[in-house]
Amino acid sequence: MSDGLVEAMQNHMRVAMRKHFNSTLVSELIADDAVTQALAALKANGFAVVQGWQDIASAPKDEPILAAIRVTWQGGDPYWDRHIICIDSEEDRITDCDFDHGFEWDDYDLWMPLPVAPLAAAGEG
Repeated sequence: MSDGLVEAMQNHMRVAMRKHFNSTLVSELIADDAVTQALAALKANGFAVVQGWQDIASAPKDEPILAAIRVTWQGGDPYWDRHIICIDSEEDRITDCDFDHGFEWDDYDLWMPLPVAPLAAAGEG
């Protein structure tokens, strides 16, 4: 977990708890405990929070990710190109792509997780 995320969650919880308690110390203790328990529950259930772009070497295998690569064509200005890819852990190559971008996974520089898909509304199949 990112230290910045933990701090932001603690600060948010502290402000919320101060509204319910007159004691800053009590509200901070309750807030910190609530954040600690919430993060432990997330970790225990296999969740990880990744903020921002990460080095491609840390990318998970066998799940789709958003990957970024710095591209320069024929001496032009470099730019960042982004693709959704999936790195196969057994074959150590990109698989399950809708389109072949012409790169291998280790050509990419950065990655970040894809957002969670929306839950189906009640009654939808």
